[in-house]
Amino acid sequence: MKITRQRKTLTAVAILIAMLVQITGFGLFTPVRADGPMDMTELIESEGELETVLTQGGKTLEEGGTIDVNQSFKISFDFKVPVRGDKETVDGSDPDVTTYVKTNDYVVFEIGEGFIYSGSETPIELKKGKEENAEVIGTVVFETNSAGKVSARVTFTEESVFDDNLINLPSNVSAWFEADFEYNWDKEGADEPGERAVSVLGKTYNVDVPEAEVIYTMTKTGEFDDVADDPEQRTIT
Repeated sequence: MKITRQRKTLTAVAILIAMLVQITGFGLFTPVRADGPMDMTELIESEGELETVLTQGGKTLEEGGTIDVNQSFKISFDFKVPVRGDKETVDGSDPDVTTYVKTNDYVVFEIGEGFIYSGSETPIELKKGKEENAEVIGTVVFETNSAGKVSARVTFTEESVFDDNLINLPSNVSAWFEADFEYNWDKEGADEPGERAVSVLGKTYNVDVPEAEVIYTMTKTGEFDDVADDPEQRTIT
């Protein structure tokens, strides 16, 4: 009798769960998106195919090259952004909501230590491609923590691209931005001169800190000797 009751109870529970799944249209373990913007750094790093290029004086600096500390340099970021339109399922069910970017989600790229953003604008524009007239799809701000490490915080703001309730969902979205930086060194000589290695976005470069410029000043002092007014110092020929 006990076994029969237990079986009936288990059967009833199983039926109830099946009904709930059918009504909601979601699987039992479908991840739920947290309220508010989400940090999608891990997703972009795994699926974004991030490409970065460092240039200075109009020339690309490869890893191992030397950054001139007397000039600013540029870093460009080019990456893919997984969106709702990329995640269509075969059976038409809703995809995992943590696998694509929505409006106001963000990503943080760690750039390096010892650099400062030297651009004149903040925030700067995140564009949908490198073209000058490319659509603006977000913003980028640069932050420096207490340890001196600089990072770029990218926020995806354009609803026509990242709203997952659109009828015509975009797909294959690319994002691009470029910013100016400079090596943060003391030109008055507080930094030890010499060559050292630095890391920029996980790539190693060199910087050569010069010796501080020594500026000499000279002053001339003296007293005016008016010989003409001293009769004893006059010479008569």
